[in-house]
Amino acid sequence: MKRSVFLLSFVLIVTSCATPYQAANFVGGFSETQLDIDLFTISFNGNGYTSSERASDFALLRCADLSLENNYLFFKIIDSQSNIKTTYSVTTDSNYDANSFGRSIYGNSTSRTNVQTIEKPTISITIRLLKEKADGTYSASFISKSIRAKYSIKK
Repeated sequence: MKRSVFLLSFVLIVTSCATPYQAANFVGGFSETQLDIDLFTISFNGNGYTSSERASDFALLRCADLSLENNYLFFKIIDSQSNIKTTYSVTTDSNYDANSFGRSIYGNSTSRTNVQTIEKPTISITIRLLKEKADGTYSASFISKSIRAKYSIKK
């Protein structure tokens, strides 16, 4: 019993650190730019705890939601780009040990540098909104329901 509670707590903590489905802010999220009446570019930026799959799914979810918000049933992907922004966090730990003997001080010092790689996924998708199904289109309501179910996101 204790183990299952611990595992559930661990999963909740880890998944709560990833960028949620939200408008962009300091921990990431989605944004969009309208290029024409039925043409948009949607971007999703994840933080260092967000997987590329999650970022891609959330960008698609925003495409679907944006289609529905504008009274379109379908969308077609015109262009898509994904990237990983890599940053590095450098920390240095120092340890000093000193002893005195009379007027002299003897000691040792050690220093250790830690470098942590942080990878942040970014997705950019340009879509055309459509009222009717055509070749290569996605159903906005199906995509929205599917991804919301996958991540337990309420509308």
